[in-house]
Amino acid sequence: MLGFRKQGELQLFSKEHFLDLPWRLDECDASDIANRFKIVEESQAGQIDISESGKVEIDFARRVQGELAAVIQEPAWTLLRLANWIDTGIKHPDITKPSAVVFFRSALNKLLASGHDLDTLARNKYDLRNVVAGFISDLRSNRETDNYSALFAAHADQLPPAQNCP
Repeated sequence: MLGFRKQGELQLFSKEHFLDLPWRLDECDASDIANRFKIVEESQAGQIDISESGKVEIDFARRVQGELAAVIQEPAWTLLRLANWIDTGIKHPDITKPSAVVFFRSALNKLLASGHDLDTLARNKYDLRNVVAGFISDLRSNRETDNYSALFAAHADQLPPAQNCP
């Protein structure tokens, strides 16, 4: 473990120390969002009934949700509005808002190119935001690991040899 003194206190050096470095999320590739975000059309709840003519009718909640969405008038969603909505729900102190919004727009464009439409993405915005937050977390973790490794690789000749503790 590597330690250093900061304001007279000994602190252990960790990957989190790289959070203060500026990070350009907009320079990251958002293509993997199409693999991460899937809209599941299967329902976990439903209703089975027998009609007046004696036929079995099965109705699932997802279909009802889609029909309700067509009836309920939500504000018109645009790509930029959805990107800003996602931004407001994800904490990212190491990323500027403009950089984050550019990344979110890029991710949304990838989803649109993969066959999703904007209304469906907006209807599933909470699931989408959770997937995007996880994606950013993975990108951040990779960044921290790479920076941490690069720091020690650059100064490997200056580090003392490793010692085995009994």
